[in-house]
Amino acid sequence: MERQTITSGQIKSFGYDYETEDLEIEFISGLIYRYLKVPLNTYEAFVEAESKGKFLNTIIKPSYQFYKVDEEKKEEEKNE
Repeated sequence: MERQTITSGQIKSFGYDYETEDLEIEFISGLIYRYLKVPLNTYEAFVEAESKGKFLNTIIKPSYQFYKVDEEKKEEEKNE
């Protein structure tokens, strides 16, 4: 999944898979989390949000399942 880099206090980059509706967030710390089945309209609201960190914490985290993406999985996806 391609991610776009942003300037944020918490988030380094984010990407969205339109087929699976998965939102991937890379944090400044280097950790990457994938939020599952995030509807397109929610993703678009996230993109437009003035504070993406606040939107993530108040709208996305409480509403959608997520998991931590490990380094091996990231490398596998790069090679696909």
